[in-house]
Amino acid sequence: MPLDLNGPCDLAFDPMPDDAVEAPLARLFAAAATRLPSNTAVADGSIALRYEQALPIVERLAAAVETAAPPGGVVGVAMPLTALTPLCMLAVIACGRVVAPIDPHLPPRRTEAILKASGAHAVLVDANSAVGGIPEALPRLDARQISRHAASAPALAEYRTEPDAPAILLYTSGTTGEPKGIVNSQAALVQRVVQHVNACHIGPGDRMVCLSSICNISGTREALTGLLTGATIHLVDPKAAGLEGTLARIGAVRPTICYMVPTLLRSLLNMPGASAAFAALRVARLGGEPVHGTDVMLARARLARCHVMNAYSSTETIGTQWFVPPDAKLATGVIPAGYVLPGSRFAILDEDGTPLPPGREGQLVLRGRFTALGHWVDGRCVPGPMLPDIEDPKARIFATGDRAVLEPGGLLRILGRVDSQVKINGQRVEPGAIEAVMRSWGDVADAAVIVQRNDGGNVSLVGFLAPRQAGDESLLAAARSRLRASLPSPMQPAQLHLVQEIPRTSGAKVDRQALAAIAAARQAAATEQRSRHQGLDARRSEAAWAVARAWRRSFGRRSLLADEPFDAAGGDSLKLIRLIYDIEQRLGNFTFLPLDLFAVGMRPSEMARAIEQAGRIPEGSAPDHRQPLFLLPGLNGDEPLLALFRADLAPQLRCVTLSYPEWRELARAGYSLDDLAEGLAEQIAAMAGQDPVQLAGYSFGGNVAAAVAMRLRERGLRLGFLGLIDATARLRQDIPPGPALRAAVAGQGVMRQALRERRVQDVLGMVLAETLSRPGLAPALRALAKARRLPPLPLRMRFACRAWLHSLLRAALLRQWHARLGPGVMPEVPVTLFRSNQHQPDEPVDLGWSEIFRDVKVVEVPGTHHTIFESGNRAILVARFLEAASCQRAFA
Repeated sequence: MPLDLNGPCDLAFDPMPDDAVEAPLARLFAAAATRLPSNTAVADGSIALRYEQALPIVERLAAAVETAAPPGGVVGVAMPLTALTPLCMLAVIACGRVVAPIDPHLPPRRTEAILKASGAHAVLVDANSAVGGIPEALPRLDARQISRHAASAPALAEYRTEPDAPAILLYTSGTTGEPKGIVNSQAALVQRVVQHVNACHIGPGDRMVCLSSICNISGTREALTGLLTGATIHLVDPKAAGLEGTLARIGAVRPTICYMVPTLLRSLLNMPGASAAFAALRVARLGGEPVHGTDVMLARARLARCHVMNAYSSTETIGTQWFVPPDAKLATGVIPAGYVLPGSRFAILDEDGTPLPPGREGQLVLRGRFTALGHWVDGRCVPGPMLPDIEDPKARIFATGDRAVLEPGGLLRILGRVDSQVKINGQRVEPGAIEAVMRSWGDVADAAVIVQRNDGGNVSLVGFLAPRQAGDESLLAAARSRLRASLPSPMQPAQLHLVQEIPRTSGAKVDRQALAAIAAARQAAATEQRSRHQGLDARRSEAAWAVARAWRRSFGRRSLLADEPFDAAGGDSLKLIRLIYDIEQRLGNFTFLPLDLFAVGMRPSEMARAIEQAGRIPEGSAPDHRQPLFLLPGLNGDEPLLALFRADLAPQLRCVTLSYPEWRELARAGYSLDDLAEGLAEQIAAMAGQDPVQLAGYSFGGNVAAAVAMRLRERGLRLGFLGLIDATARLRQDIPPGPALRAAVAGQGVMRQALRERRVQDVLGMVLAETLSRPGLAPALRALAKARRLPPLPLRMRFACRAWLHSLLRAALLRQWHARLGPGVMPEVPVTLFRSNQHQPDEPVDLGWSEIFRDVKVVEVPGTHHTIFESGNRAILVARFLEAASCQRAFA
């Protein structure tokens, strides 16, 4: 069956020959780089590298790796997703070492376990963006520093590697709680690239976006496809960027090829402006989860000129793919997985291993040269579950564990797992791994995990613990904390139950049906109690109505009536983003509900209450006489993420968040950042008391804090602490002021799409704000300020205009202040800069503050400029912030 059947057959391209699998990856990359030196090879939103730049970087990295590890040795790549990440992976493979990429979002304990299990000789890192969990004794190679080194390095063609030797080591959850490393060869990687290129007709003119981790086989395939063909691979991390940031980046990139899991497809394509952002897309490749007919229908509606490919594969082997014909009539359920790919043969076997005829379901078994080599154990590759093929010494046989049936016409349909292994949010999860972790705890006698599916088809995990000490109710809370610290989020059970003992069958196997009955009975009891007492009354408020409608749409009426926790309903991080976005749309009025206002364990009633109470100060609070920390927010003013930061500081510090003047004051003739700082300094002086002032600011607020500090010193007040949270003293023109607004205006054609869908008020409000903020219209804006009102507008448009106008006017004040700020104006004030570890490479470590302050201490914190307040990063920021504040107060 042709790879491009029903795909882009009419698009001319240069096919990759089948014998490309015999060539080293590095040689294929070098050929593309030599042929197309000026093409952009890889871009991450901050850095874009041409092929003529990427090639010498790979050569330098390969030379460094060659000296750090013996041939065939493992070298880890542990860094946030940047343009250097795929180049590091390619460099390790190029010099004949085995690369083990580490997902930067893993808990540190998991990262440490993987690196120890791999026996890594060294790890490539980005010293500016540390990843936790790297053993102290493991040598670290700073990829950023190596990439800038001007010394010559051997050409990639000088390295000799074998196509069937181990090349990449990818870790999955495993069945014993320990990381399971799956080994693939260069030939297997190149085969995936060859088939991707020849199916999608990929060439130098393509812009590829991969919305999957580069540390799994899908992300690796996408990155290598771009680098070996002269195309451009654009790296996007949806976990870090969020839905709006991801769509904004897609709108800016205008990709032609995009890979994503169906869950993300649904979320992105249901957002305003999605069709315009994806307007240039010609192939949407879906995988990682079952693809439903409704997913294809949605893609057809939003992506009119795009071919939709459904691909089924695993880390162990290539599998199937097909372009869904444009005239195919699809049911709403899971669609076929496609035709078996060249280079792989298959059989469907019954429980006894007997081949089954077409139309009969059984376990899918695949065989071929491009099946994984095996598992990595004790520093070497062992066959593991890969069986030798007696007909072909280069081939291996792999039992996938998936139930499948061969349909008329040759299409394979995947029906589910033979065992309990499931995929959650596109990631494979083996409950046995979670059971092993829980059984390893000293206060747990036994443990089990089952898989549940609710009415909406959402998959979730339910865990059961039998405590060693009967009645140990504290074990549940401790267990959740331990699981969060040691396992990725897809492996964390949505529900945990204490049981006296784990029920077992007569054969001593876990009785999973009995466990499911226990979970159902407890759920029913909880549902009955909540329906009488604390369920969600949709009539209570507009927020309750919006939550009820959105929840029912996502999880069904039964889950809503049960007031079921979000994670127990089958929710995960992507579904939470989608649910919140749905609530925002129902609330209207340009509502923005940050993710950190919610938690995955919240019930619909709790979500409604959180929205209702957002921003309120509890009544009857006892007065707090502690010396305050004055906190200045970012460009968009206060936000719930900062509120969570304050809440974490509250036991040690009393935080007072200062507000910025309204647009009417900012528009006043001659108004400057000095005026803003003077007004804030006056407020602080009135509240500060006799103790030294504690002052901090985030982003834009950091610059304001610096200006306020100058005014406070002029007033004779002592400064006990000045903390700048990821604020830069150098004006950066490339940071747009706000994710929601950025998503609304980014990319060509977004406004036209909004007009077609009659969602014009937000965009028109922002356009009006942009117009009013122009210098030539300053008199008109001042006239409106004098009249104390914006032009008569609908509420939604007025809100959008006001919010955007605030951001624009504050940004203008900052530009003026930076333009006239001289060096060394505050030599006596000690400053602590909390710098996120994912800045652009050309930025100074102190972000330019040493030009203004003599004494600048830099404290690095994890995350990006926008993610440092997220839960995991926030805990580290809070700890380092409190430590720095305490030290400065002691010496004030």
